Amino acid sequence: MGIFSRNKLAAIQDVINRKDNQTNIAQLTNYVAEVKQMNIAKSKELVEMHVNMAAGIKDIQSKDKNFAKCHNIEHSIMLQYSINEIVEGL
Repeated sequence: MGIFSRNKLAAIQDVINRKDNQTNIAQLTNYVAEVKQMNIAKSKELVEMHVNMAAGIKDIQSKDKNFAKCHNIEHSIMLQYSINEIVEGL
């Protein structure tokens, strides 16, 4: 997941976790204002779109043999395999 999505999910989870910790009217009023400001419905929609797009991209990439080969070569390079090992993997 991207940074934006993780931050949004963390913020939503924080609000959910604090839901039952409001002990007086002032805290409850501030909590309700914070929930309204977050626009949770819009955040949920954005997170769902992100997850759907990521799943679609992953599906396309997993079916593309050239992508898989390039990904494996890139992975080998990042792991500092020798040139011979990389060529053998082709």
